[in-house]
Amino acid sequence: MRAGEVFRGTLERLDRAFTVELLASAPEEGEGILKPPVRDDDIVSAARRNAFARVLVGLVHADGAADVHEIAQVELRTGRITGRRPVSAADLLAAETPIGEGIECLAERPFYLVLRHRKVTGILTRADFNKLPVKTYLNTLLVRLEAVLDEAVEKEWPDGGWLRLLSADQRLKISDLFERRQRQDREIPLLSCAQLPDKFVLGRRIPGLNGVFKEAGGRRRDVTDEILALRNDLAHGRDPVRGSADDAVGVPGNTRGIPSGGIAKLRSQVDCIRALIDRVSDFCETSGCPPGRTPT
Repeated sequence: MRAGEVFRGTLERLDRAFTVELLASAPEEGEGILKPPVRDDDIVSAARRNAFARVLVGLVHADGAADVHEIAQVELRTGRITGRRPVSAADLLAAETPIGEGIECLAERPFYLVLRHRKVTGILTRADFNKLPVKTYLNTLLVRLEAVLDEAVEKEWPDGGWLRLLSADQRLKISDLFERRQRQDREIPLLSCAQLPDKFVLGRRIPGLNGVFKEAGGRRRDVTDEILALRNDLAHGRDPVRGSADDAVGVPGNTRGIPSGGIAKLRSQVDCIRALIDRVSDFCETSGCPPGRTPT
């Protein structure tokens, strides 16, 4: 097996290892969950005390898991209960759900109860997608994208001729970084010193691949701006999901809700990255080996 295949396989396994259970907040009786029987006044009081737009009714067991029976919706401004309903299957999300699928789910509804062995082990809201496991997952996706772009560039220019296609300023930056790393006794390929925007430029210069950057988003415009915006947010420590709408559910410390638009943007960015990874990978697999190389 080639080193590149091992690398991609490792990243794919990491992708599956990042699950929503890593993000969800544990249910806590008296805060996130009220023990029945519960009066309307109790629900309103808990909602206002914790700034929760939703209050859960159920039992928290000694092992930290919970049986949640009911969800109450509260209008915080007026202190009025706008609805009380039993928990339904639509409220539940399996603990093993990958983070990528979780982003899609939370773009459709504001919260889920995370379920393992028929017990609620966590409460998942849009605000949870600003936690470290999500940022790690997103960086893993970006690493995978750079890896497949590297493979495409090396197939097209096995002699390193790609460097002359970049601007003089970018060529100088790449060469300087390469020399610095060589002085540190690092054996690295020159292409690893190029930045993601450089690799996008090169990808567009490959016949048969240039249109992929628009196709990946299922639209007519280039998807690279969305991807670079996400990369820059992560690099500068900004939250990938932002918003101010009051959409909090019964989770201590999670009083800042996230509107659907905030996570919908992240969903679009992730979709673009994954689609681009798939299309560039397909190109690499079908384009054959570059001159001078033997298939392995």
